[in-house]
Amino acid sequence: TGEMFVITAGPVDPEAVLLIENLRSFMAFADSQHVNTVLGIVSYGYGLTMQNFATNLYAGKVTACPSRGERPDLKKLIETKPVLLWGDLDQEGLRIFESLRRDIPNLSLSAAYAEMEKLASSHRH
Repeated sequence: TGEMFVITAGPVDPEAVLLIENLRSFMAFADSQHVNTVLGIVSYGYGLTMQNFATNLYAGKVTACPSRGERPDLKKLIETKPVLLWGDLDQEGLRIFESLRRDIPNLSLSAAYAEMEKLASSHRH
């Protein structure tokens, strides 16, 4: 119930905030050109999940640990920037989205979902 930590990568004044469900996806994001304009956030262990991220953030329990860039003001960015979720295309990923959306009403699904849907559809035929 104490302080919790998220790993971040990107600028302190990004165009958007990208909440990322998986560490592996976060690492791919951190190595991409998108890290120059978008702030990526991943939770990793110790009782903090992407599903309860917003609740703990608004309770003042979340600290950003930058892997790239400076420490951002997460609460301010969540309240003022477009917020997207990049997670698994499964029931749990959608459950995480619904949970986060209760505290972050402007949350949208990442455009990565459209690409995943195309790939999934092309493998069915």
